[in-house]
Amino acid sequence: DGGSKVNFCKALRDAGAKVDHCFVLFYYDIFPQGREMMKEIGVGLHYLTTWWDVLKVAKASGHFEPKVLDEVESFLNEPAKWSAAHGGISDFNQAKQG
Repeated sequence: DGGSKVNFCKALRDAGAKVDHCFVLFYYDIFPQGREMMKEIGVGLHYLTTWWDVLKVAKASGHFEPKVLDEVESFLNEPAKWSAAHGGISDFNQAKQG
């Protein structure tokens, strides 16, 4: 979460554009380095909603079983650990390199 936005901003800058802000409709907001990566290149990040916002609304709606929402929250809190526990990768940096 952040890498593709950074690459996009850098590509625009390489083409001569001035890029100080990035706007996305949906920001995952589950990897702490995402915001930091944008700060490092001097780009402000703006978004309409995050997974955390969606989870809050889902909990308030009463349309989902608590067990399902607990599982989603478990993923949001520790995506790599959740992924490994469900047969996925445990190191997202390796996936980017591979």
